[in-house]
Amino acid sequence: MWAKDPILGWRAVQFRRRIRNPAGLCCWEGGSRVTRVEDYRAALESRETDLLQALANTTSVAMGHVRVYEELEQRVKDRTVQLEATNREMEAFSYAVSHDLRSPLTVVRGYSEILLSVLGGTAEQGVRRYLEQLVAGSKQMCEIIDDLLRFAMVAKTE
Repeated sequence: MWAKDPILGWRAVQFRRRIRNPAGLCCWEGGSRVTRVEDYRAALESRETDLLQALANTTSVAMGHVRVYEELEQRVKDRTVQLEATNREMEAFSYAVSHDLRSPLTVVRGYSEILLSVLGGTAEQGVRRYLEQLVAGSKQMCEIIDDLLRFAMVAKTE
């Protein structure tokens, strides 16, 4: 016959009679087995051991996750520092492009346009063509500088 013990679970027991042990727990005296307080203690210790082992395993996994999280967080901080340094370098480059390159180019373009207007139709065809190419090249270079500055601004806002 089978009986469900609250601590030990289902057990095959041949019953003779129900008795109370000295601790006040109900036990069955059977032909093949007597449930005793020691059996309860062993079962409780086994369950406690299993519970503690499961808790230790869970804690170990959680601590591993914490280490991984801290490592990822440190990587994010390092990457942020690198990106900030790159942004500062790009801002310095933008400044150099906008001020150091644009100023001389504007002067060259301005003088070329002045020469074209002063010489007017009196200049030789070759000289006039060179001055027109100089003005067109300087305009194109100004557009490239403007594009670089726009690119730097877009990269800065992202």
